[in-house]
Formats: sequence, C-alpha cells, structure tokens
Amino acid sequence: GGEDDAADKAEHRYEGHQQFAVQVEFVDHRRDKGFQDRYRRGQAGLFWLDIVDHFITHYGLVMVGILECIVVGWLFRLTVLRKHINRISSIKLGAGWEFLVRYFIPLMLGVILVGDLYAELQQPYGDYSWTALILIGRDWLLLTLIAAVLLASRPWRTQQHRSNGRSDA
Repeated sequence: GGEDDAADKAEHRYEGHQQFAVQVEFVDHRRDKGFQDRYRRGQAGLFWLDIVDHFITHYGLVMVGILECIVVGWLFRLTVLRKHINRISSIKLGAGWEFLVRYFIPLMLGVILVGDLYAELQQPYGDYSWTALILIGRDWLLLTLIAAVLLASRPWRTQQHRSNGRSDA
C-alpha cells in the first residue's frame, strides 16, 4: 500500500511537471513570437548597421584602397615620395614599395573585391533580401561618396596647402 501510494504520487507529480512544462513551453513560444516581432521592429537600426557595415568594409574600403593606389601610384612621383618617406621615417622603403603600390596591392584588392561580389551573388549577405541589400548597402556607399566629394570640394580656409612642405624648405 504505502509504496504504491508513494509511486502513484511521484508519477502524478511527474505528470504534473510534464504538463506544467508543456504549458510553460507553449506560453514561452507565444511570448517569444511576440518578442520576435517587437525585436524586429525595435532592432531595425541593427539591421541597417549590419548591412551598412558589410558594404562599407567589403566594398567601400576595398574600392578606396584601389583608388588610392591608382592615384598615388600613377599620379604622384613615387620615387620622390619614397625618398621623402625614407628621409623622415625610421622605416626605410625599398624600390619594391613602388611595385607594391602600383601593381600588387591594387591587384590583390581587386581579387578580394571580385571574390566578395561573387560570394554575394551566390548567396545574399546575411540572408537579407536583395532589395534591402541594394537599397541600403549600395545607396549608403553612393551617399558616402557624394558626401566625400562635397566635403573635399569645399574651399580651403588658408593658402597653407600651397606652401612648400618641410622637405622642400
């Protein structure tokens, strides 16, 4: 008698816990669904930040690096620049630096850019929609470029930029 009663009580308690667990799980699931909806609405800034960060780091910075190498490598006299850097720096640059700036670095950054674009076309970043990626990512890059051009085109406040540098004195 007593053992059976104890076993019945334990089984009843176990069934009660199971039932309670199922009810809590059901309530949690419903609450989670509502939480997920609030999360999506309240975390839209993180959605934007994620896409903008991806496009700026994977495309914007890589393109700036390529363009910088092209401008510095082909529009400036690299030998004069290298000699100036060697004169004022504790780290000396060899003639290979010019090859790196003109050819190797832009080529490697181009490979990275093409690889990222290829991967992006295979599977959209973060499983976001193409619309979100294009409208947020691409347009943010364009707005950044426009802002950079506008800021760079503002007139200088002084004529100091026209004076000789410290190495030309």
